[in-house]
Amino acid sequence: VQDHLQSQGVDVRLNSMVKEVEPDKVHLKQKDGSVASMDFGILVWVAGVGMRPFTRALCEKIGKENGQTDRRGLLVDECLRVKGTRPGEVFAIGDCAVCGKPPTAQVAYQQGKYL
Repeated sequence: VQDHLQSQGVDVRLNSMVKEVEPDKVHLKQKDGSVASMDFGILVWVAGVGMRPFTRALCEKIGKENGQTDRRGLLVDECLRVKGTRPGEVFAIGDCAVCGKPPTAQVAYQQGKYL
């Protein structure tokens, strides 16, 4: 995807944090700590999402040998029970749960009904 975007003239910036957005300019903190500014016509800002420390610790405690093998969060079954735990003891919902469906608003809405 990155190669395709760049071949179309898109300036792709990785490992950068948005510090400030002005009407036609964005200021980015680079990995080395420096700040770069760039003009834009259209700005597409995509942020990566990682596991929270608590979720990561729980995945590690349950262990890969018990089914927790996903890098995005806790693997759950169709009833949102965390795999690798005793049935009915631990449930996960939302961004920390990986249910085999894409992480979209529709899936979040469907899971929200359990709340």
